[in-house]
Amino acid sequence: MRLLGSGRGSSGPPRRRLRAVLLGLLAAAACGGGAPAYDAGIDGAYLVQSSQDYAGTVPLVQGRAGLLRVFLSAKLPGLAAPAVRARLYDAAGALLQTYAATAQPPPTALPAAVSEASLAGSWNFAIPAADVQPGRYLVAEIDPVAGVPASRTRTSFRYPASGTLDVRAVPAVAITVVPVVQAPAGLTPLEPLVAGVEPAGGVRTVDGWLDRARRIHPLSEASAALGATYTTSTVLGADGSGWSALLAELEQKRVVDGSPNSYLGAVRVSYTSGTAGIAYALSARRPASVLVWDAGSTPDNPLYQKAAAHEVGHLLGLLHAPCGIPPATADTGWPTGPTYAGAHIGVFGWDPLDGSVKDPASVYDLMSYCGRLETTWTSDYGYRRVLSFLGAVPATATATASRAATATAVVSRQPCLVVAGRVREGKVEVEPAYAVDTIPSAVSPGEYEFELVDGAGATLSSVAFAPAPVAAEREGEAEERHFALAVPLARGWADAVRGLVVRERGAVVYRRALAVSPGAVAVAAAPVAVRAASRRHAQLSWDAAAHPGALVRDARTGEVLAFLRGGAGVVQTAAPELEVVLSDDVSASHRVVVAP
Repeated sequence: MRLLGSGRGSSGPPRRRLRAVLLGLLAAAACGGGAPAYDAGIDGAYLVQSSQDYAGTVPLVQGRAGLLRVFLSAKLPGLAAPAVRARLYDAAGALLQTYAATAQPPPTALPAAVSEASLAGSWNFAIPAADVQPGRYLVAEIDPVAGVPASRTRTSFRYPASGTLDVRAVPAVAITVVPVVQAPAGLTPLEPLVAGVEPAGGVRTVDGWLDRARRIHPLSEASAALGATYTTSTVLGADGSGWSALLAELEQKRVVDGSPNSYLGAVRVSYTSGTAGIAYALSARRPASVLVWDAGSTPDNPLYQKAAAHEVGHLLGLLHAPCGIPPATADTGWPTGPTYAGAHIGVFGWDPLDGSVKDPASVYDLMSYCGRLETTWTSDYGYRRVLSFLGAVPATATATASRAATATAVVSRQPCLVVAGRVREGKVEVEPAYAVDTIPSAVSPGEYEFELVDGAGATLSSVAFAPAPVAAEREGEAEERHFALAVPLARGWADAVRGLVVRERGAVVYRRALAVSPGAVAVAAAPVAVRAASRRHAQLSWDAAAHPGALVRDARTGEVLAFLRGGAGVVQTAAPELEVVLSDDVSASHRVVVAP
């Protein structure tokens, strides 16, 4: 994701007027077209949680609060607005709840036409989360309108017109926020603000990183946990340099950690305009990693939340919307209707935080590169796509129970070989492999195959996989895909493995073999030297000729703190003990616990 310092988002008055006319025509068509068959009364009603069309066809998330908007109109001017009520019924027609209008003052006179652009144009009722359940429907009612015959007044409106609310059971989403410190040799480390006091006031929390994503996307449960600080020597540039490499590191860390959560790496950058985040373009639901800058030092301008909502959108299966992005990276399924042109959101949205209405005439889809914080939201297209990607199903007691059962399923840790790498411009690059205890990867078969081979070249184990494509950010950017696999190791395999092979459609595209047998290189009695570089930084060194890579973990929690190369590196940590796993590049590892 790229954020420009000046932002975009002004479509100009003529364009707004044209969109207003188009929206009016579409609304009329949705209601049957032409003038209503009544002289006054309820024109329509819908329940919105984030995005909703006038016909009310966007599905609802079970257990998430919403706003019922009731729209009245009259053919004659100057008619006093009647009292409006809303009631909730079960499928059998039993009354469950009666609602009072919100504090937003409703119109005092009946309008001549419906306007969704402001809450002042509707009668609004807050629907609690506990009331948004399957097997229910809503009814809006009004008192008689003075001066209009009862036969010419529409006094009741059922939502939906038949059946019950389309409520979906949405699987929970869990994200671990990982503070990422950039500590290249010779430069001052860049440490992100993940939680604490903002420079310009206010308090930032770990949970706040997902605040905007929760409001925009169709999520029921979205939890945020704080992970251990990760240190990297990779430097991030405004032009996008370094971002993909660091994303690959974070995904490798997630796999070694054996976490069922997706990872959101929070980073500090040295610029104010440029690349703000990066993610994978996922084709199936699974945990993955994203990176987001920590910009936004004032409570009323949390740019990090805007970037996080965009990158989390990628985790939820969204692609880029067609504005400000390379055309080749745009979602080919984006709607072609006039209210969606230029990545506008198509229908009206609603922000539950401040009650603001999101007007499709001036608001862009958050998956585009257009619009400022206040002029980006989700389209109904994106909202529906996320529901489909997450596998949301019509909510029933059975669906809820099965979702909970899935969430509590536990896979045991076991010895695995973690292999990570990148495919760029047809070339495969593989990082040093580490034998660790972790959760085996649930791999989707693809055109690539990874093999463990012994000294005679015989295959010990193989797994087919599909590398995850990185969401392209720039025109002409080379396609890049990443993989991080935890392959189970049977007893004795760690000592028997002599090489790694990667095949693409059967052809060998990468091969790595040990130059010497495991154990042939003498390991020093103290193979890792460590000293305290500062109160929070440990300097490590080791023999890179014997062990090209070093994985550093918190000895107590097992969380990865750094992947080091070249025989030396710095780790920011307050852990009293560090576990260092040295890799011979293929599989054999040497572990040592050291104290900074």
